[in-house]
Amino acid sequence: MNTQHDPSGTKRHRAATAPGWSLRRAGKVLLILGLVVFVPSAAIGTHRAVDLHAKMAVVESEGVPFTTSTQFDLAGGQAVGLYRPESGSMAICDIVDPQGQDVDVVHASGVTVGDWSLEFSFTAQHAGTYSMSCGDGDSMLIASPLTPAFVALSWMVIVLSIVFAACGVLLVVLGLTLGLVGRRKAVGPTAGG
Repeated sequence: MNTQHDPSGTKRHRAATAPGWSLRRAGKVLLILGLVVFVPSAAIGTHRAVDLHAKMAVVESEGVPFTTSTQFDLAGGQAVGLYRPESGSMAICDIVDPQGQDVDVVHASGVTVGDWSLEFSFTAQHAGTYSMSCGDGDSMLIASPLTPAFVALSWMVIVLSIVFAACGVLLVVLGLTLGLVGRRKAVGPTAGG
């Protein structure tokens, strides 16, 4: 009769069948998974929120307000937005490029930044000085355009990041709880015996 045992195999078998072992293992897996979900979600959501806030701040701080006419220099390919007061009306404006041609604008409402609402936008085809003359109406603001798609996408990313970060926190809490319960089960019988 062979009575020799493999000590390493016995220890592994005891560890795998020890009270609370599976709970501790599941707790570790959930803890790691929770951190893997939480950290990138929080980082992405924070980055997108800061980016959206910064772009909105640029519109308000660097925008050029005017009432009836103005001139402004643009680089070729630069996008420009025409904002009206949120509670006001948009005057009818004519925009002329550096070559004396009328500029076609795109209706782009749906974005509000502070007290300003985006009404039209266009992209400069040529570099140089653009002239704008408007009829009677409220003052307007020329600034970088924030498209409704950019704002909607930003909010969608922020909300999804919050949801995923909350799921990550839930997984971390569940992992820690399972780990503690598993540890108590492992310690419980030896302390009472």
